[in-house]
Amino acid sequence: MLERFMTLRDYLVQLGQSEVDALLPSVAESRDLDRLLLELRDMNAVTLELQRDDLTVADVLRLFDTVIEQYPSASPFLSSSAAIVQCVKFEIALSKILDQSSSSMSECEQEGVGHLTIDGDAAMESTASGGSIVERSKRRVKKQTYLDCRFIVPTSNKCERFFSSSKFALTDRRRSILPRNFEAQMFLHVNRDLWDLSDVSEALASSS
Repeated sequence: MLERFMTLRDYLVQLGQSEVDALLPSVAESRDLDRLLLELRDMNAVTLELQRDDLTVADVLRLFDTVIEQYPSASPFLSSSAAIVQCVKFEIALSKILDQSSSSMSECEQEGVGHLTIDGDAAMESTASGGSIVERSKRRVKKQTYLDCRFIVPTSNKCERFFSSSKFALTDRRRSILPRNFEAQMFLHVNRDLWDLSDVSEALASSS
């Protein structure tokens, strides 16, 4: 609705009707509306980005950091130390693994993702064989690799969107519907691309 008003705003002024002019926002209010529209577009873009199926925890943290830079008031809700985060050290360590920067993890962060560790044999940091035995020993580092953590997906607001759709669908006229029937309907709605009318006809024919 706000975008539609912005599109029609200049034309509404040109109407020259006092009744319409009395309803139009002032210059200051128009600036506030422009700023609000930009913020709403940003929030909508973030919301859509969070619904990607291939989104990782590291991607989400980077996205939230960008949002916080633009909107500092969102920090208490989106920062890595927000109250909603159950395990801050694990989340930060996981993002470092995904970003191939696990070497920068602290001891506490390493402990948090210890169950994701694959211990490798001690390896040479450099293949050079020169130098004394002490110098060669200093070049030896213990390699510590981690599982491919992309299987650990962030909480997606696709679930929240599904809950909103369910609430919208469960109107007063459907209050008496059995839970299993409503669940089946919502399942079919979410997976609409997997079935068509021919499947419905086959199901009806087999049940009759």
